[in-house]
Amino acid sequence: MEPGERAALKLLSGLLAEAHQPWWLIGPAAVALLGGEAGSYTRFEVIVSPGDARRLAEARGLDLARGPATALQRARKSLSLPLGGIEARLMVWAEQHLGGRWVPMQPKTRVAIDLGDGRQVFTPDRAELISLLKRTGRARDLARAASLEGAP
Repeated sequence: MEPGERAALKLLSGLLAEAHQPWWLIGPAAVALLGGEAGSYTRFEVIVSPGDARRLAEARGLDLARGPATALQRARKSLSLPLGGIEARLMVWAEQHLGGRWVPMQPKTRVAIDLGDGRQVFTPDRAELISLLKRTGRARDLARAASLEGAP
């Protein structure tokens, strides 16, 4: 992970330090932190609770917007935060389309990753992140999942 990305993660950690509910970094940044090959990316993807997203939006004078959606994954609401050279997309009510229905994308595991300076970010454990990535069906996420499967 590049120094600028690590600095941005520390900013994110600071913003979410007062969260009332668990939150998770998912996607390529989580892959990189867990030792996989993330490839290039332009944002951090974070699953947060509705209340924490609302509190953060209000504190920063921002509005929750309609979240991004694909055929297999969506977030009903999201909040985009610029963190230096990278954006953090906080996703609320994230869901994946499985078996003909939308199911919550709510990780069950939570691994703390120390960034130094007393800052931490949280990801699903390796096995759960691999499963989340595979369920998107996107080629880049399948490659990231495969890299995690082969990572030490």
